[in-house]
Amino acid sequence: MTKEAVQKVERTVNFNRERVLVVDGKGWHVGVIGIVASRLIEKFYRPAIVISVDEGMGRGSGRSIKGFHLFEALQASGSFLEEFGGHEQAAGLTIKEENISLLREAINVFALEHLSPETLMRHVNADMELRLGN
Repeated sequence: MTKEAVQKVERTVNFNRERVLVVDGKGWHVGVIGIVASRLIEKFYRPAIVISVDEGMGRGSGRSIKGFHLFEALQASGSFLEEFGGHEQAAGLTIKEENISLLREAINVFALEHLSPETLMRHVNADMELRLGN
């Protein structure tokens, strides 16, 4: 699933416009979509929502990065969702399949206003500086 999700992101996402990744697939196992969302963050360092679609309904799981409140983003896009819940860093949702593209658009409009390009840059925290050699 992760490989398929990464391939979909690489084929379809315009990284200049889309700050939140929303990827869906038919028959993906709902028990691991949160793990797939976390792996997308590891690879692309953007908030990610992964949706498993079955019989016209999608069940999704989202993960976020520091500095982006995922639950607030879903609240702003809530008119396209059947149900959702969560907090700043993680969320779950239910959505009709035909609304997935509308969610993708709405959550990215929210992200353009609330997620700066600087926040999308990985940061490394160091405890101390070590010198090599003598």
